[in-house]
Amino acid sequence: MRNPIHCLLGRILLVMVMIIPSGKAYADWYYHWRCNGDSQCLALNPTGQPSGTINEGPVYSMCSQLLEFASRFWGSAAYNTCDNSPVIQPPPSTVPVIFSINRTEGMASAYGTEHGPVASLATTFIIDGSLLENARVLFDVVGASVLSSLNNVIRFRAPFMADYVGPITLTSAGGTTTSSFSISIRNDLYAVVWAGTQFVAVGGNGTILTSNDSIQWTKRGPKVGNTLYAIAWSGNQFVAVGIDGGVTSSPDGVTWTNRTTRWAGHLFAVTWSGTKFVAVGGSGGFYSLDGIQWSKASMCTGAPMLGITWSRQRFVAAGDNNYICTSPDKIQWTLSYPNFGGQIYFRDVAASPSQFVVIGSSSTVATSPDGTDWTRQSTPGVTPDLTRVTWSGTQFVGTSAGRVYTSPDGSAWSLIYDNDSDTFYGIAASPTQWVAVGRGGVIRTGSLTNNGPIAISLQSGWNLVGNSSNAPLSVATTFGDANKVNSVWKWIQPTGKWAFYSPKYADGGAAFATSRKYDTFTTVNSGEGFWVNAKAAFSFQLPSRNAVTSSSFAGMASGWNLIATGDNVTPSQFNTAQSASVRTIWTWDATKSKWFFYAPSLNNSDLETYISSKDFLDFTANSKTLGEGVGFWVDK
Repeated sequence: MRNPIHCLLGRILLVMVMIIPSGKAYADWYYHWRCNGDSQCLALNPTGQPSGTINEGPVYSMCSQLLEFASRFWGSAAYNTCDNSPVIQPPPSTVPVIFSINRTEGMASAYGTEHGPVASLATTFIIDGSLLENARVLFDVVGASVLSSLNNVIRFRAPFMADYVGPITLTSAGGTTTSSFSISIRNDLYAVVWAGTQFVAVGGNGTILTSNDSIQWTKRGPKVGNTLYAIAWSGNQFVAVGIDGGVTSSPDGVTWTNRTTRWAGHLFAVTWSGTKFVAVGGSGGFYSLDGIQWSKASMCTGAPMLGITWSRQRFVAAGDNNYICTSPDKIQWTLSYPNFGGQIYFRDVAASPSQFVVIGSSSTVATSPDGTDWTRQSTPGVTPDLTRVTWSGTQFVGTSAGRVYTSPDGSAWSLIYDNDSDTFYGIAASPTQWVAVGRGGVIRTGSLTNNGPIAISLQSGWNLVGNSSNAPLSVATTFGDANKVNSVWKWIQPTGKWAFYSPKYADGGAAFATSRKYDTFTTVNSGEGFWVNAKAAFSFQLPSRNAVTSSSFAGMASGWNLIATGDNVTPSQFNTAQSASVRTIWTWDATKSKWFFYAPSLNNSDLETYISSKDFLDFTANSKTLGEGVGFWVDK
């Protein structure tokens, strides 16, 4: 018979053995599991339930065998553990944790206001945190290039993607975490265009931005795309072109669709002629009637073309090695090779209604009336070389590093903006505002209002012009030279009579006007159109740059009105600005001695047919707008 004390000691020792190894209040081992959707766990757990707990008794090996089985046959989503608690405990967190993020190298530049680091494509970051090993770094859905990944430090480079403002996300086998602050990626911007109601800028990795006021910009387009070097607007379609023959188009600047050119070379410039887009680049060009379907276009040279424009019924393209090409139809090209005393690399070309301007290396600025015969201009005040140039509707606007210049005719240039910290790659302008874009996503803007008088060129013969400024124009002062002017005529709408002036009469033609029952006049008021019969070609200046707007004619009287507006609108845009639709709009081309015609009641095809049948000129096909100095008839 056993000693009762021995039995009692044995029981105490057994209890001590059960308690001491666990250090807890419970002696038994409990096996817990949660399948978290894992199919093997759901099929092979002890009870067939998605989660549960079973008591495996005091022997740990009974529980550990289940752990071993799960490690071999269950998926990673399933969770299981053994402990001395009858209640399942939450698993330890394996989700990456971000303590801080810092930019270690690269440049920063931004538009708007952000709350975190700003990146360019060369920017490298370091994240300090925990559980970071083997984590991926995502900007939205675009993965960054991870250079090194340890438990508490990740070093990565910003991804090649379009502009981005937002948090970053870290993902690993342990879970996903999102930063509490934003990071901004800023690409270089290479081009910008004014579309009448908005500016659209394009740049690196498919970056596309839009703005109605040039201050607040909205990201458009894809997260990742081809770098875009140039953009054009047709009136109903944007087209942007760039690296590897990339073309993308949009009807509104918001929704963009990539197009196919089957071309591996880069495209550096694009323009709209009124009937077709033409894009040029590394060693050739493409054309499209709608911006959607593209075909190969011939060129006059295999040299890279960096700029192209359309005016006066011809394309003019300019590029390396002194090459300038002209074409009336994008098929037959004529090569001109201006001799400016050395090899010139032309960077861009722009056109007013009467003048082409090309810019290039070695301080080259040249002008031409036809795109073929070029005159080099002396521009001692323009430094460094101009890199981009555009026509605002009232004047040429050019960029040079961080500077912006303006010129009424391409010969004399005035500095209007200067900031050495900026480097501009693109320029656009409305009649009253310029926008320059460039390195690191920089966007600058300024006013073109009150930049001095604007020159209006007249041809020999009849010229229909207008005072589109907000100040009166003295007839005798402006047109008092009898060697240049035969006569000047103004329509008096309320009376339906002509007013007359001629410098060949001592009284300005008053007696002659009375004899013919004309009125006389001494002033062309703001917003009035008028005719000048010139003996020879010459130029005169409008008194102010403050332009008359189309909306100021909303109360225009019924019947025939001879007017002028300075906001550089199309006839359709002018009609939209009126309180009631007009019947027709007409203006005169002094060079061709033909009428431009527009009727809002005719659709595009009917309008084209009517214009062709009457041998008129089409505003759209000739990129003709109602800009400063243009007089035009409106039948309302």
